[in-house]
Amino acid sequence: MFALGLESKSDICCQVGLYRDPAGPVFTGRDARLLTGVTPLISGAFSQYWNRLARARGGGGEAPCLRLLSPRERDVIELVSQGFASAAISTLLQVTLETVKTHRKRAYRKLRISSQAELFALMQPKPTAIRYHA
Repeated sequence: MFALGLESKSDICCQVGLYRDPAGPVFTGRDARLLTGVTPLISGAFSQYWNRLARARGGGGEAPCLRLLSPRERDVIELVSQGFASAAISTLLQVTLETVKTHRKRAYRKLRISSQAELFALMQPKPTAIRYHA
């Protein structure tokens, strides 16, 4: 795992992991150097995405669907939508992993979704107009 080291007022962090086929060759020092070289590009792409998302929501406002959730469910879902795993959320919110799973399950039920992919789609800002180009 390579930490991207994003600097953000909201303390967002991201990790990118590369995994190899257990039957294949091990990563070399050259592979690690290559990934280290592209880390600033990956970090920049994530920063731009999160900044665009915040602007689309009116400077950090929340998605309207989150109003259905309790404050703690909202905290958990916001972190899930930012890509945090349940174990990381447990650490960040200083609650047990089971508590995170319970909040997540209840929030998914209230939002009428059943997967993280559906959550990501739900959290995306909706376009106000669609233009088709020929």
